[in-house]
Amino acid sequence: MPINLSTFEQQVDETILKRGLKYFESGAVGEVEQISHGEFEAQVEGSGTYTVRIEVKGDRITTHECDCPFDGAVCKHVVAVLFQLQQEELGLVAKPKKKGKGGASAAMKKKPATVMEKVASLVDSMAHEELKDFILMRCAQDAGLRRLFMDAYEERKGSTTHAGYAKRIRATINANGGRGRANGWYAARPVSQALRPLLDKLAGYMAEDAHAQALPVATALLNELNKALDHIDDSSGYL
Repeated sequence: MPINLSTFEQQVDETILKRGLKYFESGAVGEVEQISHGEFEAQVEGSGTYTVRIEVKGDRITTHECDCPFDGAVCKHVVAVLFQLQQEELGLVAKPKKKGKGGASAAMKKKPATVMEKVASLVDSMAHEELKDFILMRCAQDAGLRRLFMDAYEERKGSTTHAGYAKRIRATINANGGRGRANGWYAARPVSQALRPLLDKLAGYMAEDAHAQALPVATALLNELNKALDHIDDSSGYL
């Protein structure tokens, strides 16, 4: 469903809208971070802590994601963050958070450095050995990051065949909750997100007309995801 940032309150289900407004007014929305220009991320406190990610181009919301289990078009957590983004324009006031108010509308107007620009600046200032030590330490501590790192750079070892990609895709599916027939709808979203870099790689190959490089990626994705659909409920269409 297409949503505009300036008129989202007219396009969202009334019940969800009221719940999202209540979350916003109670101060449940944490600081809204501008990851890159037009891309925002925030955590919303509810029955759990959920991460919301929103991409805006002009006035159009091109992408909105939340890791809560809600299965509808737009959840209350996304709505709460939209109210946070529009609080100045709508004249709304939320209870202040201890970590700051997180006024994203003002942030958009002032255009400060984005999170990724700050990260890039830090990386540029680090010595090679310092960066290497950090990566090794974090990969040793975090199995998820270790898998992502190895998946991203496995091709340097020559695993660019159909079989090589298929092995990486199976490992990614299993690591993100898709192993065995006991897994259901909750595995679809994390598997989809984990495979996004590979889809981006495929899109890059296609844009460059590099069909020979694209073919093993595409066939491996099709084959392995078809198998995954046997035990992952994809009723939301993520896969």
